[in-house]
Amino acid sequence: MKRKINFDLGGYTFSFLSDEPGEKIQKMKAELDSELSRYRQHIDSNPEEGLKEVFVLMLLNHVTREAQLEEEVKRLEEKVERLSLDLGHGKLNRSDMVG
Repeated sequence: MKRKINFDLGGYTFSFLSDEPGEKIQKMKAELDSELSRYRQHIDSNPEEGLKEVFVLMLLNHVTREAQLEEEVKRLEEKVERLSLDLGHGKLNRSDMVG
């Protein structure tokens, strides 16, 4: 069941609905806090726009990582499919299973 989650990040309060377990929400929040702290110098040197720029940069970083992970999953699914076909045809060597 979805519940309302509130958290602070960079002095702003955000709310969203989630059915994720509390410990997963806390882990995500900790990761966001950690990432935000890496940009603290930029935020402090440019108080007007720094936080907005950093939020956009964090969003772009996460979208990029998600796209990379999706590509990796696709590559691994294709490899599993090839290995399954090779195994079905009796063509599989142990070295094919590595990497």
